[in-house]
This record gives sequence, structure tokens and C-alpha cells, in this order.
Amino acid sequence: MSVENFKSFDQKEELSMVSSSKIQKNKDHRMKIKQTNLLKNAVIYGANASGKSNLVSAFAFIKTVLMEGLPVDSVNYFCRNREENRDRESVFELQFTAGDTFFAYGFSAVLSKRRVTEEWLV
Repeated sequence: MSVENFKSFDQKEELSMVSSSKIQKNKDHRMKIKQTNLLKNAVIYGANASGKSNLVSAFAFIKTVLMEGLPVDSVNYFCRNREENRDRESVFELQFTAGDTFFAYGFSAVLSKRRVTEEWLV
């Protein structure tokens, strides 16, 4: 998953479930799809105000947009630490597998105007 210009996420931030080469001993912690090792689970931890809750909010926001469209209160969800972010696109992307095929679905929107600017599935 990646998110940009949403709440505390100014620049593009990414949560990757691709397993690093450090996880070699316990193969129960990962699964292999084609040539890619993916983690089965992950734990999010960090200091206070580091963005953990906003990461969860980003997942919920994507679900809401897909099911109901851009919510009315999304006009305030852009990253508010710089004024120019108000008119900058916010970008959301999920990468997932179905069977052994990888997909990327995403959309961008100018949240302050509640306008989706682009959507893709590859």
C-alpha cells in the first residue's frame, strides 16, 4: 500500500509486505507467489504521533471511497503541513494478488475539491 498527501503523510509512504532476505529461518511467516516471498502478517509500531493511526485511517478511507465515493469531510484530509497541499493530488494505491496474479489498484484525488482525478488497475 502507498499513500501520499493524506493526513500526516505528505510525501509518498509505502507499507510493503514483501519479505526481506533476513527472514530465512521460519518459513511459516511467509508465503511464496511465483518468485516473490510475502509476509503473512505484520505489526505496526512506533512513537506517538508517528502516523500509525493515520495508516489505519488510509485503509478505511480507501474502503469508503470504493464503497460510497469521496466522503464530504474528505475536504480536510489532505496533509495540512503545507498550504500548497490543498490543491495537490492525494494518491492511494494497493497492490494485491488474486491467485498467482499481481495487481495494482489506485486512485488520485484533489481532496479539498472532492474530485477524483485518476483511477487505475494494472
